[in-house]
Amino acid sequence: AGAAVRNVGEFRPWAAEAVVTDDGAVTDAVGAALGALASESARVRESAVFALGSLVRYNDVGMELLLAREGAETLEKYYEKYASAAAEAMRRSKADSGENESPEKEAAEFKADLKIALRLLSLSTDVVTMGEECLADAAARIEELEGEGADASGQTARRIWCSKVIGVFSTEGWCSNFLVGPSPQTHRLTMSPAEQEKVLAGIISTGGACDRWHRVSGRQRDDDGELASQLTALGKRWERMDTGRSIDIEWLGDLMSMLYRAVEVVGGDYDGDSSDGEL
Repeated sequence: AGAAVRNVGEFRPWAAEAVVTDDGAVTDAVGAALGALASESARVRESAVFALGSLVRYNDVGMELLLAREGAETLEKYYEKYASAAAEAMRRSKADSGENESPEKEAAEFKADLKIALRLLSLSTDVVTMGEECLADAAARIEELEGEGADASGQTARRIWCSKVIGVFSTEGWCSNFLVGPSPQTHRLTMSPAEQEKVLAGIISTGGACDRWHRVSGRQRDDDGELASQLTALGKRWERMDTGRSIDIEWLGDLMSMLYRAVEVVGGDYDGDSSDGEL
């Protein structure tokens, strides 16, 4: 199953649809998709994330089922797993590392890990965006109802629910594992601009929510400046790209705008020193 972010009308009832799993257990579509994340097949795992996106984006029924099953925590666990594996593969791929025993197998595993990590990040990005929109809508309705002297308790409950949705998708695992990718001149494995664009979108979208988590947890945004440094190094590489041949100049401009915003979100300064930005 799959759909664009707002193309959810036909998928709304599917979230609670009864599904019989391979072992004979009866669950709902959200539960089945969560269970499929444990599959040994990369293709099945990717399809499960895609299906979950269709079932929970802008769908209160699907989101309630996900929350009831502690699905956000499950997704966070898998995101940490695959993002960490991709990051470690990139680190090992440094040209002079001597850790290149099976490059083809390593590259295939890296691509599979990176793909599902980015799909999970895109899902969390959309959910946080959805939650922020939900909060704004609830706040506007509360103000309107209170101005009319009407009961706003329903919208107050709605605002609390929206905050909960944002909260479970802006915890440590989501906020501390953003992948940037090293330079292809120094590492065999890295990320394409299209993949890096998804990470920038994630940083920008979840920035406020992650900032709230950092304040509650007592940690600062990007404590040691590592993420800001990696982003700055990425921007410097993009500035040196051969526009027109390596990348479309208009797209590059859009990417740089996103990068400036992402650096700002994590509390960095793009004009600062980027010498330590590589993995």
